Amino acid sequence: MRISIALSTGLLLGFIFSVDDVLAAPSKSLEDRLAALNYKVGKEAGEIVDFQFRERVYLDSRHIVVPGGSSQAYLVTLQERCHGLRSNRVIPWTHTRHHLVRGDVLVPTHEGRRVDECKVERIQELDSR
Repeated sequence: MRISIALSTGLLLGFIFSVDDVLAAPSKSLEDRLAALNYKVGKEAGEIVDFQFRERVYLDSRHIVVPGGSSQAYLVTLQERCHGLRSNRVIPWTHTRHHLVRGDVLVPTHEGRRVDECKVERIQELDSR
């Protein structure tokens, strides 16, 4: 029993690490990471309405994929590298409620303390491949 649990846990962890390696490996281009998620960059977007920030996908320290309310996914690019962006708790400070726009700030926290403040530089729609 213990052997099969350890084996299945090891396989599961191996899968998690391999997906993580594909998305966050520094040698992979942003386009390659998006392609691994079956996306390609689309047109510029002015805002993300009803964004689902808890369901974001970390790509690297400047890029995340954020689902919007209309089943549209968006690529959010930050002005600078954002430390703690990968953490579980990121608070979006928006100018308008339920809308994420250029210039809004994302605040990663760890144990209730701010880790960084990261300004949104660009928002683009993502198209399915």
